[in-house]
Amino acid sequence: MVTKMTRKTLIKLIETVFGCFILRSGLSSGLNFALSSGLDFASCSILALLLVSGVTALPVAAKAYIANRQEMTEQADLIVLGQIDKVRACNETGRPFNYSEEAQARVIKTIKGSCPPDIKILGGENFICARFHIESGKAILFLKKTEGGYRGANWHLSAMPVIKVKDEEMVHMADNAYDRSTDKTLKLNEAMKIIKEDLEKASLLAQSPPYIKTLFSAQAMYSSATGESGAMSKEYEAYRKLIEEKSKDSVGTTKYLNLLLAYGTAPAKLYAVSALARSEPTKAKDLLKEWRNSKETVQYLSGCKGTSESLGTIAEAFLAKGRYLDFELGQK
Repeated sequence: MVTKMTRKTLIKLIETVFGCFILRSGLSSGLNFALSSGLDFASCSILALLLVSGVTALPVAAKAYIANRQEMTEQADLIVLGQIDKVRACNETGRPFNYSEEAQARVIKTIKGSCPPDIKILGGENFICARFHIESGKAILFLKKTEGGYRGANWHLSAMPVIKVKDEEMVHMADNAYDRSTDKTLKLNEAMKIIKEDLEKASLLAQSPPYIKTLFSAQAMYSSATGESGAMSKEYEAYRKLIEEKSKDSVGTTKYLNLLLAYGTAPAKLYAVSALARSEPTKAKDLLKEWRNSKETVQYLSGCKGTSESLGTIAEAFLAKGRYLDFELGQK
């Protein structure tokens, strides 16, 4: 006969291990029924494992995804510069997580969204893979609305603490959790300016036509014909559309072109500068000179062949020869 304490212990163990991924109520009810029916502890343990392994639709091996700065900025419901008071332990039940930390934050400046002057922040999620541990002090906070307050929008990167360095307020900014070489320490006003630019960029991209979105996220640069069939890629079609719209000299196209040049992927920048070179060759050359030392990698595909070069190398080729392999600067 299994004791009441043993039953609770078993259920707690299973919920602790798999609580991030399984509907607790269903699993707990099933185990309680089995235990009450007289099955011994070993049999119930096997049953629990079978229940878990049978839930094939649920990502038992899932990992926490940590967004880059741009994604975090877009996904956050609220971005503020705030002063976090003392962090307290709590036992807050919520969705999608339960929380073990809470704190009040005084809002100094709102960057995105709207909120009252004081907000409640929840952290210490009961998630095995990642958590937002709240720390007292001044910080730029990226938050999501949840029951009872706000939670972190991007796990441990949800707060950018403000630190004092020789009487100057500084912020450590992580652009990409998977490439910490891009981390930088900036003055507070510079960091806030970058976040505002991220928001403006996201807003402009959301309003942009499909061909701009295609170019903005291009993962490779293509010639006019690729593959055995010599087909034209959707990226090259978008590039031709950009040239067509640029020739009309519309204000909107110039705005989108600048978006590609400033924030697009490396292939997007090259397509954009090539389009720009048709009408503003001097400006195009100035941009290429700025990119000469860039180490960003660009895949270039032409016909059945492909290369991988740095943005700087391709920029140098455009400056010296007016072309990179068979792609001519300004071609249509």
